[in-house]
Amino acid sequence: MNIDASLQSFMDPYINIARATVAKGASDKELVNTVLLTFGGLGLAKAVTGKKGTKLIPTDQLNEFTDPAELPADLTPVMLAFKDRSGEREMAKSLRLIISDMIAIGRQKQPKLAENITADTTLLTLAGDGAVSLVKGASGDPIWVADPDIIDQFQTIRNGLVGHAVRRQSKIQMDDVLKTITDQFSAMAKKRFGESLSKRTKRAGIIRMLLTQEINGNAIVYKDSKGRLAWKASADLCSSFE
Repeated sequence: MNIDASLQSFMDPYINIARATVAKGASDKELVNTVLLTFGGLGLAKAVTGKKGTKLIPTDQLNEFTDPAELPADLTPVMLAFKDRSGEREMAKSLRLIISDMIAIGRQKQPKLAENITADTTLLTLAGDGAVSLVKGASGDPIWVADPDIIDQFQTIRNGLVGHAVRRQSKIQMDDVLKTITDQFSAMAKKRFGESLSKRTKRAGIIRMLLTQEINGNAIVYKDSKGRLAWKASADLCSSFE
């Protein structure tokens, strides 16, 4: 893993604190990956690809600080990552479904590297690309969630798994209750911004709304009969509409 020296200097204090407290039994690799994931999730690190491969570098947001001690990053995500040693990180189910498919694709295309293609390495790649982030979950603890663009591209990812080359933008799948909520959101956006919003921005707003409902427990995500991501309202949310 190629990590920029300046990024490493910001990560080291967090690694040392975790090693001395909640992560005493963790390997160096697990420590580095967890802190790196946290930085990526907070928008402080990103991946760039050059002639010598991929390198993880600090973002402009991180470069605003000259001293790691000044960094206003919350260490809680790092600590919580070691709270449960089951090996699974807390993430929205929609992201878990996407990562599961990405792992299957990667192992299918590169069988010799199958053991190295895991949920953690895939999450690390997505974090480096800014495609996932850490947000506060319903319990108040940090949870990983996918960027709307990745959700929107899920059908393409799934088509890659089955060998199709379809890249047509599909309809966002949801039930009538959630459709009512997102329609209200779209109407409010139109009233405020008029027709200036692009189709992509509108779709991203709807997906973000669905993700918020999912994280709050008001929506349940699943794969429909065609393998697409779909959302349905929870029983509690449905009862509030009766």
